[in-house]
Amino acid sequence: LAIGFVIAVIVGFAVAAYRWKTQQAERAASDALLELRTPLTSGEKPTPPSAAAYLKVAGDFPGTDAAERALLLAAGALFAEGKYAEAQAQFSRFAEEHARHALAAQAAYGKAASLEAQGKLDEALAAYQGWLTQHPKTAPADDVRLAVARIYEIKQQPASALKVYEEITRPNVPSATSTE
Repeated sequence: LAIGFVIAVIVGFAVAAYRWKTQQAERAASDALLELRTPLTSGEKPTPPSAAAYLKVAGDFPGTDAAERALLLAAGALFAEGKYAEAQAQFSRFAEEHARHALAAQAAYGKAASLEAQGKLDEALAAYQGWLTQHPKTAPADDVRLAVARIYEIKQQPASALKVYEEITRPNVPSATSTE
């Protein structure tokens, strides 16, 4: 009985130590990510953090939620810097490694936008349509539909673009006079 008690105390201590260490790593990663934020009170035009700064946080704190956010923020920074191929690779990496993450839809959207920015219209169209299939009711769905319509216009397919525009403007709530 005494041996069982000692083993239980040791296991309990090990679990507590592991949790404490994990929480400390998460706190440190979150602090590092917060240090990169642009100050809101500065009188001069703020400079957003570079993709390299975000990637450093992700590399320094692997396995933390902050590191995952940093990977996605790095992809966004690469896109903002005009490095669309690198942004696409980073968005793709995030989407593959964190397919079940709450921000996976944002990564897929970023990948499609990166393809579009590179002029890879067929690939971008497929990526946007795949996004709509997987996330039809999420917040940026209409933005994605607008991107699809824009690509159809660029590709000289006005009938397809019009169909998408009509889908966007179609009311989602049946009217009081509706017979359905």
